[in-house]
Amino acid sequence: MRERAISAGRRPLLLGGASLAAALGLAACGDGAPDPEPTSSATPTPELPEPHPAEGGLARFGFHLGAPTAARHDRFREDLASVGRLGMGWARFAVLGRDVVQDWGAPGGPIRMRESALDMIDDAVGAARDAGLSVYVITNDAWSDHTASEDVFLAKMRLYWEAVARRIADRVDVWQVFNEADGSHYRTVEHVDPADAGYMGRLAAAVGAARDVIHGVGPDVRVTTNLFGYPVDQAMTERWDLGIAALAPAMDVITLDAYPQLFTDATQRLVDYIARARATTGKEVLVGEIGLQTCPECFSETDQAQAYALYIDALSRSEASAVLFYELRDEDGDFGVLTADNAPKLAGTMLLRAAGNG
Repeated sequence: MRERAISAGRRPLLLGGASLAAALGLAACGDGAPDPEPTSSATPTPELPEPHPAEGGLARFGFHLGAPTAARHDRFREDLASVGRLGMGWARFAVLGRDVVQDWGAPGGPIRMRESALDMIDDAVGAARDAGLSVYVITNDAWSDHTASEDVFLAKMRLYWEAVARRIADRVDVWQVFNEADGSHYRTVEHVDPADAGYMGRLAAAVGAARDVIHGVGPDVRVTTNLFGYPVDQAMTERWDLGIAALAPAMDVITLDAYPQLFTDATQRLVDYIARARATTGKEVLVGEIGLQTCPECFSETDQAQAYALYIDALSRSEASAVLFYELRDEDGDFGVLTADNAPKLAGTMLLRAAGNG
């Protein structure tokens, strides 16, 4: 029986990041959309859960942050400070191709980078390191010429990866290429089947090409791509098996996105799978995204706090090398433990207390 700490009949999930929302056929707050209306934060009650992390605390946990753009410079610095106050050791954020690439150029030709935007990324990585955080970056964007051959596409992408790597690779711990491309095509974002061996082979070659380029600049960077993870049931573990079989040779570390909600059995399934994946591949395993949304139609702030306590208790005792919560503040929906204006929700208050800053 699935155990659940929420009332019967509640809608199970709205979205889990843009690609999860697309897979579920649901609306997400994307770039350019208005900020979501934050759920009002109630006064914490005595029933607020208390996480009990294993020895070592929360150092291997972290948060996904909004991308460091010129418009978000001060907000990004606030977010780094918040990660530290919450007692965590990792910051995950994206490099936006639309910001850092001024002109992709013609097929077979050079690309032109926007140096001022690269300066912003350089500054963001430096600020995260100065804050004592490990850095996980994402380059999700791809050249949009869908008519180009795969060889021409990869030649263009190598120029992009190298230009970004020359700025930041010496200070990046983990570099994720693409985003949940086992479910959304890495070039067209169309739905794909991870059982399609031809597609997965091409994806592995693309990830491997990125790894070669990034290692040529920063040999210590751990290059990865993330696997889709909702719901966390037996079918999902079989899907992960397919993805890992195809992609593990091209990756330095395995990255799983996982949204077990408030199911204790699903959370334990994730813990067990991490151990199995590490044993079978000999590679470190990271959780690239995990979290719970708050909204009137889905989960309450109390639910979210309970979920975070569940995840911390379970995953701090797992073999995961790092666990990245999605996300710090309401940015791409309302998954944040902080509202869009930086006020803590109940989960945020709980984490501040756990870190001794509440």
